[in-house]
Amino acid sequence: MAAFTVIDHQELTGTAASWTKSSIASSYDHLLILASVRSNRAAVYDSLKLGFNANTTSGDYGHTSLLASSSTPSSGRNTAQAPTFIGDMCGASNLADTFSSVKIWVPHYSNTADFTQAITQLVHEDASTTDGEWGVEVDAVLFESTAAITEVSLHTGTGSFVEYSTFTLYGVTGA
Repeated sequence: MAAFTVIDHQELTGTAASWTKSSIASSYDHLLILASVRSNRAAVYDSLKLGFNANTTSGDYGHTSLLASSSTPSSGRNTAQAPTFIGDMCGASNLADTFSSVKIWVPHYSNTADFTQAITQLVHEDASTTDGEWGVEVDAVLFESTAAITEVSLHTGTGSFVEYSTFTLYGVTGA
């Protein structure tokens, strides 16, 4: 049976451009990040980005995405972002008090033989039926480094995370 240990939990009392947890011990099998986020960007949505080990080298991250934000799903791939885009979250013009749900699974994060992989899920809700004002996205992320993950971070695209955004990092063993 899997055991989930809270490594870090933070609820914002103001705004912040990013959330970072460093000095992550290598004693777990996997990492899980759950977040509830909203941006103050004056738009329906803002980009959400994932980074590892404070690496901002373009080309070290790649992602493949599947997105539904209209009646026609789409997919895409990008290999030159640092940190890497993992989806759109609710912005200030979105339905009031609505936060996006984020789930990030990082299997075998302390492995130093292979590149690090992550699977991300992000939902930005809205009461609108207008295409692009809501969305569900699943991404496969590849961090092209064999270094063990000791730091994770989430970043906004142009705005800041707003008050009450929450971030929880779990260490997972036995899964």
